[in-house]
Amino acid sequence: MNTSKNLLLLFLVIILAFAFHLPALLYSQSFWFDEIVSLSVAEKGLVESWQYLQWENNPPLHYWFLHFWVKFFGEKELILRLSSLLFFILDLLLFYLLGRRLTGRHAAGLFSSFLAAASSYYLFTSMDARMYPMLLFFSLLSFYFFWQWLATGNKRLCFFYIVAAVLALYTHLTALFVILITSAYWFYHHFYLNKKQPSWISWLLANIIVILFFLPWLWRFTVHNLARLNGAAWYFHTTAAGFFLFEIPRAFFFLGLETQFLEFFGLIIFGLILAVVFIKNIRWSLADKEIKLNFKLLPPAVFAFLIFIIPLALGFILQVWVTKYYIIGSAGLFLLLGIGFSDLKIKPVFKKALIAAVFILLLPNSAFIIKTQGQYQWEKVARYVVEEEKSGDILLFPASVYELLFRHYYTGKLSTSPVLAKGLEDDLLLRAIKYNWSPIVRAMSDLGPAFSAHNRVIAVYPATTANIHNVDLVLDWFLKERWPLVAEKQFGGFENATVYIFKNPDR
Repeated sequence: MNTSKNLLLLFLVIILAFAFHLPALLYSQSFWFDEIVSLSVAEKGLVESWQYLQWENNPPLHYWFLHFWVKFFGEKELILRLSSLLFFILDLLLFYLLGRRLTGRHAAGLFSSFLAAASSYYLFTSMDARMYPMLLFFSLLSFYFFWQWLATGNKRLCFFYIVAAVLALYTHLTALFVILITSAYWFYHHFYLNKKQPSWISWLLANIIVILFFLPWLWRFTVHNLARLNGAAWYFHTTAAGFFLFEIPRAFFFLGLETQFLEFFGLIIFGLILAVVFIKNIRWSLADKEIKLNFKLLPPAVFAFLIFIIPLALGFILQVWVTKYYIIGSAGLFLLLGIGFSDLKIKPVFKKALIAAVFILLLPNSAFIIKTQGQYQWEKVARYVVEEEKSGDILLFPASVYELLFRHYYTGKLSTSPVLAKGLEDDLLLRAIKYNWSPIVRAMSDLGPAFSAHNRVIAVYPATTANIHNVDLVLDWFLKERWPLVAEKQFGGFENATVYIFKNPDR
């Protein structure tokens, strides 16, 4: 297949990605809480933003990137989210380049890119103004330069690997998977394949340099946020149905809908393609009633498998179910399928039929993500409060991050009760970053005096994270003190925000 035809096919893959992602972005509504934190930090100067970023769980690179994006293009929802689409398109190019480089065949890269373009998982992770597409970009770039460095021993490629790995680490903490994956493969390369170049000194020095460059932020993160990594941290209490090592890979293809019929055929198709990667041939004898499998273990498949399995293995140990945290691992699975597809010894017409079948299998989930995700409704929440508010009312938020979201869209005149933030920072953004997942610890006895001078309290209740913030403690207080509920309005979106309006029984 000539180069021009391969480029045309890659262009069609990119068009496919646009066909999914642009409707998703256009159909999206207001920001959600992670995005509003990103925007609020991005609006600060690079130096000023550090007072917030040193408390943030995520490294600063994506926030600084958004600072310049906002400066040049604006801060509207669609504009900000286009930054993620930009990196996702670059991710598709890297899938192609890495798949082709691993195998020497264009088909491996093209099929990997095609899977990524049609995946509801990548649609979900790239339709918000967050750092995950950027993380995938620098991680794939690290793998590309690392593989080339091992193949050629070129020190310049080692330098590029170091730069890409450092940038990945400064994008998201899960980029530590990159170091673990490349280190695991280097041991396979050095000891199992018995290839002594690059030397172990070069490999060790490269990774020491990466860690040293990441150490300034890692130290600040450890000092400020180590307590958040204890057993009470929210990401250690995420759950999902089924078995972890099946549910997470399933999400890479079938995120959203529960379609057992499609997933059954998808499991068969993807399972057969993966079998081609590791099984050289199959021989069976009906007379002897036996089947013999000859396995193959080629370096490209080993590298892709390590990219896939190492993040999942650590996640399984920690039982962290946040699917976005495994975006690096998803790349390994897609690369494995690309390798398997390029190894298929079937006629071109059957390969085209296989591509069509995969597209049909993945289409319903992507359509579901377009229709249901991104429908955050904080602008509607703020508009509703403006319509309902009266003189003598006061607002109440169980977590500062929701007030940050609300204030972005709110045009009314009500103030917020400080009772739940008593003793915390006055800076709303800093408070939202430091305590965004922290539960309410204020004494309920403070609520009565705080609301005695107000006719009504308008409480914004985030249903999705109610347990994390102990929101029910506040609602229970109003019921216990016999405050009449005069209005209730529920909104959609990830947070499922609900506005409750309670009337002071003494006024």
